[in-house]
Amino acid sequence: LPLHVDLVGARYVTPATPVAFSAQDGEAGGVASGLDYVELSVDGAPYVRYASTLTFAEGRHTVLFRAVDLAGNVEQARTLELRSDATPPATALEPSGAFFTGDGRDYAPAAFTYALTAQDPAVNAVASGAAETLFRVDAASFTRYASTFTLAEGARRVDFQSADNVGNLELLKSATVYVDATPPLTALSVGTPQH
Repeated sequence: LPLHVDLVGARYVTPATPVAFSAQDGEAGGVASGLDYVELSVDGAPYVRYASTLTFAEGRHTVLFRAVDLAGNVEQARTLELRSDATPPATALEPSGAFFTGDGRDYAPAAFTYALTAQDPAVNAVASGAAETLFRVDAASFTRYASTFTLAEGARRVDFQSADNVGNLELLKSATVYVDATPPLTALSVGTPQH
């Protein structure tokens, strides 16, 4: 714990991340009565004895926790702030210009460049942020997206997906772009009579 800590120190997990608490009764002056139990309060609920690992639904959570020894000494409560993220990013293929769409196909000139933009939507005020985007063109191997790219002439299939900072993986998306780099040819036909 945690799976991800952002630049301001926020701790992110997923609803599947087990969160465990442990404690020990340290000696002071050669004396320690021993640990009795750990108790915690989740999101303002009354304290309960901790029995097993916890998981947290998507959203923000505050856990107060403390240990109690066999002599009845109670540790000062400590605070754990968690953000549980279950929603994957959403990625879009963005061409540098507008497609010409005809017959249900998206046509583009070879000069177009393409960007993959990933947004991690906030759900219940939580978004761990997009971590990486993988993509491939046609049957090539997947590679990490780093900058804009171009497509060669022909029908090109681009597969892509993104993951966020806690590993939520977007379902694979695909787009087919018909890249036309060949200009049309004109023909001249002059009828008779001619002079």
